[in-house]
Amino acid sequence: MYKSLFIFFICLFLQNATAQGKLEISHLTGDFYIYTTYVDYEGTPYPANSMYAVTPEGVVMIDTPWDTLQVKPLLDSIK
Repeated sequence: MYKSLFIFFICLFLQNATAQGKLEISHLTGDFYIYTTYVDYEGTPYPANSMYAVTPEGVVMIDTPWDTLQVKPLLDSIK
């Protein structure tokens, strides 16, 4: 019984993580990039567009993703 519940919750978590884990990055111009992250609300994915710029001193993020789970994949993609 506990094993079945555990597997159910793992599947539920992974389904939610993949819906919210989508990250799209596109080059705008020069050193400017636009990225889109998604959050799932009542079964519907909602996008949020943001931007970052690459400078000689580092990266300037204009906005951040929906939640903290989406920040690391974005930072890993920028590196």
